[in-house]
This record gives sequence, C-alpha cells and structure tokens, in this order.
Amino acid sequence: MRFTLLAVAAGADIVLLAGDRRPGPTAPGWSAHDARRHGDRLAPVRRWIGAPGERRRSPAVRPLRGWPLLGAGLALQLLVGRVDGAAYLLLVASFVLLIAFAAANVTMVGMWMVATGVAMNLAAIALNAGMPVRSDALVAAGLAGEGQAGQVVLAAKHHLERPSDRLPALGDIIPVRALGEVVSFGDVVMAVGAANVVARLLAPAPRRAHSARRRRTPQFARTTG
Repeated sequence: MRFTLLAVAAGADIVLLAGDRRPGPTAPGWSAHDARRHGDRLAPVRRWIGAPGERRRSPAVRPLRGWPLLGAGLALQLLVGRVDGAAYLLLVASFVLLIAFAAANVTMVGMWMVATGVAMNLAAIALNAGMPVRSDALVAAGLAGEGQAGQVVLAAKHHLERPSDRLPALGDIIPVRALGEVVSFGDVVMAVGAANVVARLLAPAPRRAHSARRRRTPQFARTTG
C-alpha cells in the first residue's frame, strides 16, 4: 500500500512542480479568466469531484464516476484481517469493487493500468486462497534474516510461497528494501497507473485554441460611409 501511495504522491509532485514553473497570473496576454483559473489551487479538487462550474471550464477532464465503488472497496480492505473467517471473501470482494470502479473510468489515461494491476493481484489471491510471498524477497527486502522468513508476521491473507501455488510470478516477489516491503507485479502496474491518473487529474486544463486566436486577432472598429 505504501508503494502505491508513494507512486501517487510522486505523480502529484511532478505536476505541481511543473505547475509552479508556469507564467504567473500577471503574464502578458493573460485574461482575468486565465489568472483565476491558474491561480486557484482548488480547481483540480473540483475537477476530481465533478463540480459543475469546473466541469464547464475544463471539458477535457471528465469527473471520476462510481465513487461509491471506490469507497466500498477501500472500506472492505480495511476490514480484512479484522473479521474472523471472512477475510478471504472480503479481500476478493474489495478487488472486484476496485476493478469495477476502474472500469467505470477506463477512458481516463492510466485507469486501464489500475484495473490491470488490481486484476493481476486478484488472480493470484483467488487461485491460491491468499497472496503468496516469496521467502527470498523477504530476505532481500531486509524483513528477515537468511533462513528466517518463516518467522515474519505477514499481512492478512498472505502466506509464504508454496510449491503448490499457481502463477507464483503474480505473487509478492519484488523486494523494495527502501520501503521494507515486498510487492507484486500487479502492485507495480497499479501504482504506475494510479500515478498517471493523479497526474492527469491535477494537470491544468489546456487553453482553448479559439480563445488564443481571438486574443491575437486585431479588433478593427467598424466605420460607416
């Protein structure tokens, strides 16, 4: 989870840093509307939730749909491990809801990667009644000493990789020592997609071409003979 959150934060930071290099509201040729649009730091948030006024100003960015699916999926994730006997079902249900949310917004750049990453994790969990975690990866991530991977307390519905596990390549096999975590290929794909989505949502709306042409076109006063 921290891996995905850091990727999202990195995407947001890149956009915000790039935005700080834009000409200020007093740049020559800027209208009052441009100053308000670029000076309002809350505009991206309104685009996220689909505020009516911001939607009119930024037609290229569609508001996300299916927020209840996302909320329910994340809520079920929080319940995993706290409800005895139902963790597996809750985990599978949460991934299904997250995939449904991504599918509802698949036209947004990067969202198909989010759906693919979640589906990869769901496949590993569904096939193995939990997420397999490779012992060597735990050691490489600094979470266990050599030969001590069995002593690591894993998250709910995670287990050490077994010979009987199917599609082990989709399990948690990638050590990230800097974070003290072991992630899956699905986590990587999902994190890249989520960072792309956030970058897209935070990016300033493009200026309309016809507005720029209108400002560049000289206005001549009409005369009558």
